[in-house]
Amino acid sequence: MDAVRASKPVELIYGTVIKDYENDGELVIHLSEKLDLSENFFTFGSIRPTNLERGNRLVIIRMQGGQSYYVADILRESGD
Repeated sequence: MDAVRASKPVELIYGTVIKDYENDGELVIHLSEKLDLSENFFTFGSIRPTNLERGNRLVIIRMQGGQSYYVADILRESGD
């Protein structure tokens, strides 16, 4: 079990939509100060990329190696 934890097969991270289809014609998600990625890097579960809007905060699973990301959900503010 320690070997699995040490290898970090996945990591839970958060991202923010900074470009969306309605306003920009493309989807770009901001993950960190130095990392903004286009839709091509992401796999989407039940979320449709065309339904995402600028400012949406996302729960993302980063696969081992950091080259593949799974968008798991949209963070909702309390009261939404």
